[in-house]
Amino acid sequence: MFVSQHPLLRFGTWSIVLASILSWAAAEAGNPTPSCQRSCGNIRIDYPFGIGEGCFVQGFEITCNNSYSPPKPFLLFGDDRHEVVDISVAHNQVRVRRTVVSTNGFYGNGTAVISEDIINLIDTPFVFNNTANKFTVTGCNSVGLISLGDGKIATGCLSVCGDNLEGVVDGSCSGRGCCQISIYEGVKTIGIAIQNLLNASTMMDVFNESQVSNPHSCGYGFVADQDSYTFKVSDLNRCSSSKMENSSLVLDWVIGNETCEAAGKSRDSYACKGVNSDCVGYGSGSIGPSYRCSCKQGYEGNPYLSSGCQDINECMPPHNPCQGKTTCVNLPGTYNCKSSKFPTWQLGLAIGGPLFLLLLIPSLYICMKRRKLMNLKQKFFQQNGGQLSVSFERPEYQRNLSSYFILAMQRDRLFEILVPGLANEGNKEQLKAVADLAMRCLRLKGEKRPTMKEVVFELAGSRGIPKHPWDHVDHEEAQCLLDEQSKLHGAESSIHISQTFSMDFPR
Repeated sequence: MFVSQHPLLRFGTWSIVLASILSWAAAEAGNPTPSCQRSCGNIRIDYPFGIGEGCFVQGFEITCNNSYSPPKPFLLFGDDRHEVVDISVAHNQVRVRRTVVSTNGFYGNGTAVISEDIINLIDTPFVFNNTANKFTVTGCNSVGLISLGDGKIATGCLSVCGDNLEGVVDGSCSGRGCCQISIYEGVKTIGIAIQNLLNASTMMDVFNESQVSNPHSCGYGFVADQDSYTFKVSDLNRCSSSKMENSSLVLDWVIGNETCEAAGKSRDSYACKGVNSDCVGYGSGSIGPSYRCSCKQGYEGNPYLSSGCQDINECMPPHNPCQGKTTCVNLPGTYNCKSSKFPTWQLGLAIGGPLFLLLLIPSLYICMKRRKLMNLKQKFFQQNGGQLSVSFERPEYQRNLSSYFILAMQRDRLFEILVPGLANEGNKEQLKAVADLAMRCLRLKGEKRPTMKEVVFELAGSRGIPKHPWDHVDHEEAQCLLDEQSKLHGAESSIHISQTFSMDFPR
């Protein structure tokens, strides 16, 4: 029998279904849902890893175990789990911890006990990193074996030393107290076996010792990143595996089982969907064609998110790639070193231009003032009946106006040097008075000469002289003439002082 539900109940059911669909779609599109948990304890969980449905790409699920304090994240590989200690999306690497294998002595019949372990990454997107990881064996009576891939490749190393630890050196794994073996590229399965090499009685005979100490009975075998474990002589003084167990191994990851070209044709499953993401092909060893994602050159971030790769500001201090007299200009995905050197001719123009104008403007001002003063003098001279020049056809001593005038006055020949028609019976007395005033102006001693002001006002104010065309002196213009002459003298003095100061200024 069909039972109709309340509309709100039906809406709630569909909301749950819709939320699940959207969550799955977001993860498939390269953007997990915003509500995804992005940390577990002290470890940041970046996409494609994730905790919970819709928050990770298939094969990258993280389980956060809250029974630890702080909580610890784990990757599950079948029935095995590996504690995650670091995720680097930029390098497509994850660091995990794995149980250390130890030696267990001998059976009663004298046969060595073999301790074994296997790390299987088949059917996972992970592969052992061959440059960072090494198979390491420690102890003074230990032999370790490692099989790679399907078991057809096996190798091992021997670690021995005397009770006095002679020849054992910190950081050295050459076979005395520690030995190491590199692994191949593209390996997804590693088998480890470790055992004691010699029993106690044989060890005492070989090393001529009355008893066997801990370094001879304790040994460990493990795969570890070289950056997480460095051998120390003190590691042999105690049968403790804590230091080894705190080391980690590096796993690379790949996406899918197809090439970049093939994967790019399927946009729904293609992982490198970021705007500035690149697809990098991978295929080696037991790994078939596959790929991984990385940010394009000049970008950084998460290439598995649609907007995860951001521009790197190469110009950000203290990493300025531009040296010398250049300025770093950041550009999308790159940078440019722009020359900041100021060309010599531009520098000269920039400095010399304003300086030239600074010197030119006062000079132009003085020149204009002089021209104005000369025009005023010329106008005044013309109004008072004077001659503007002396004929060059006269003898040498007559060419100078002042000399010529003085000579004529001394010989009482004033009226002979005036402009023809200027003198008549009615104005000779006035012309004689003006000539006498001119003679006083030509005296050699300055204190005996009248001032310019006295000359102007004496000419303009002579009451006994009838008015003639040259008598109409504009008093304001005469005063302006005197003022302009005074200002011009002051301006020239100022320019002289400033130029002297500029010459003495230290360069």
